[in-house]
Amino acid sequence: MDSLLGTLVILLIMAASSWLQRKAEEQQQRKPPARPPMRPPVGPPPPRGAAPQAQTPPKPVQKIDWQEELRRLLQGDVPPAEPPPVIVREAQPPAPPPVVSTPKLVPRPAVLAEVTEEGPQSSRLTEASAAYKKAQQLHDAAAIRLQRFSDHSRHDHSGKIPIQSKVRSPEIAAARLLLRNPSSVRQAFISSIVFNPPKGLEN
Repeated sequence: MDSLLGTLVILLIMAASSWLQRKAEEQQQRKPPARPPMRPPVGPPPPRGAAPQAQTPPKPVQKIDWQEELRRLLQGDVPPAEPPPVIVREAQPPAPPPVVSTPKLVPRPAVLAEVTEEGPQSSRLTEASAAYKKAQQLHDAAAIRLQRFSDHSRHDHSGKIPIQSKVRSPEIAAARLLLRNPSSVRQAFISSIVFNPPKGLEN
């Protein structure tokens, strides 16, 4: 059995070698005929003393070892695969830093705080406002009385003025003076504020 296997292997080797030789001969026949050697150009002789140019030797033709190729085919050796190409990635520029938007400060309207003053000045202000209200009431009362007097005089057909109208009270006279001269009202108001004693000293 072993001898049969050995003879089969030898036959396979011989068949493969003959096939490879035929293939090599066919490749050589398909090659174009070799060109005749080029003659060197005829030129002037090199000057004396010049060094001769070194001729480059022809590259040796790489011979194919058929036995080695046959052994590789029988043993199933696969030629090493070519390494994958190295992909060179371009360096990307660094991303710009994020822009931080600062919130805008909206100006708020100034709130005017009401300042409450305590002491003699606040008491003077309250007294002055009370005096101003009293003077306003006197002014209104005097205006009403004068309106009534003018209406009564218009409706009186006899044309006689009653005796009571000649008698005038000091309040009516003061009110009429105030109505005739508005500056006296301001003076009375200011004098009541200035000359009125403080509320703390009244007790």
